[in-house]
Amino acid sequence: MATLCLPFADVFPDVDEAHDPCVVRLVATLEAHDGVVLAHVVTGIAGTPVRLCVHHDPAVAPADDVRDTVCVLSESQRTHFGHVHARVADAAAACAAAERTRRVSGVRGVETTDDGTLHVEYNRDRTTEAAVRAAIEEVVTDLPGPADA
Repeated sequence: MATLCLPFADVFPDVDEAHDPCVVRLVATLEAHDGVVLAHVVTGIAGTPVRLCVHHDPAVAPADDVRDTVCVLSESQRTHFGHVHARVADAAAACAAAERTRRVSGVRGVETTDDGTLHVEYNRDRTTEAAVRAAIEEVVTDLPGPADA
């Protein structure tokens, strides 16, 4: 048994949560591959994802093949799904913005945190980052742009 560990930010540059649906899909898909025994995310302080670890049988799935598979799956996720992370004034504003954003066709999920952060996952084939941000801005007028978020 061997373990391949990759920096989480390299695999998912726009995801900041280990339980994000893109991560869950990638882990499940990896675990269905021959020779992969287990895939999981190692978290650090406050649950911040640090590494994606893939435990595999090198006789069946060599490390280079596993790495290539992770890269292909990660790229596929980034091609089909996007994320918007936005910070608003408080939890109440985040809840109001989340309610509005959930009504956008193509939005797959919206989560809020107590500090007023929204995490939105959307299907790139059905909507755009601009449409998601516009929905949030209907409720929150001082939303930072993509470079500011």
